[in-house]
Amino acid sequence: MLKHRLTALVLLLTTAEMAQILKAAEPADTVGIETTVKHLLVDEHVISQRHQVVRVLGKVKKHGIVLRPTPGMDDGSFYGFYHTVHYNPQRNKFQIWYSWGNALNSDQPYRGTGYAESDDGVHWTKPLVSADGQSNNVLPASGNSVTIDPSVPWGAPDKFKAAYMHITRSSGAENATRLAYSPDGIRWTEYNDGKRVTYRAADTQNQIFWDPIGSCSCYHGVT
Repeated sequence: MLKHRLTALVLLLTTAEMAQILKAAEPADTVGIETTVKHLLVDEHVISQRHQVVRVLGKVKKHGIVLRPTPGMDDGSFYGFYHTVHYNPQRNKFQIWYSWGNALNSDQPYRGTGYAESDDGVHWTKPLVSADGQSNNVLPASGNSVTIDPSVPWGAPDKFKAAYMHITRSSGAENATRLAYSPDGIRWTEYNDGKRVTYRAADTQNQIFWDPIGSCSCYHGVT
């Protein structure tokens, strides 16, 4: 009787182990894939199988330069650096934020973030939306990026978020990332009373976006 019980126990353990082995043997590219969100099908990573389907690279058309500096307003050697483009479905417009100005060690050290908008992504206008109504400068920032947060509703005061380096606090320990929020991508308010949120150099390529796992993520570069 004891022998039979031991045999049964061994069989049960073997069955459980086989289940684990079979589960571990599943293709790695199908494990942990979220099925309730959209995926870019740029490779086979999230595709379990396909039948009579081929992947064909599309063709793009280059339009050349579509946005030029306006002398005396948003020109300088940094024009066009660190730009972000989004389509705003509420306004049926494309929006772009970009750096402009000159190097911090030049005779004209000021830099900022310019704003422009377009109906088709090719023809752009620069509304005079700065605080003084004289330019299209919307943030005293460089190394910037902007995101439209899908986790909050349109019209919310923090629908748009930006990560950037503040141009007047960009030396030594203050050369760090700062964050701001906006209801429309034009009128901005700094988070954290304008204080830095990183404690290391972060003067370039600051990237902010909403991660669908439930958090806002920020990546930054150093030079």
